[in-house]
Amino acid sequence: EKVKKRLLAGARGFLHPQEEDAGIAAVEAMAAGTPVIAYNSGGAVETVINGITGAFFEEQTWQCLADSVIRFNRETWDNERIRAHAQQFSRQRFMAELKSFVEMKYMER
Repeated sequence: EKVKKRLLAGARGFLHPQEEDAGIAAVEAMAAGTPVIAYNSGGAVETVINGITGAFFEEQTWQCLADSVIRFNRETWDNERIRAHAQQFSRQRFMAELKSFVEMKYMER
């Protein structure tokens, strides 16, 4: 886990070329302050902000991916902003919101 965090923090970007429901790997990269190049589908649409925390590509072809990487390399990324954005997907926040929701529903009974 420590090695993964170190590698993500030192990476120029993180490539997320597949469609996933949650896209946890992309969130982990952003938590390290690393911008994401993601396929514009699935969980990435909910977690990556195009132009701020990463860049999207529209088709799963080498041409679209290559174009996205070229555009990505021209950008300047704010690693602290990326890291801050990822905090909304943290385990701690999820647990606190889940607890609050359960308590609210319990009180409605």
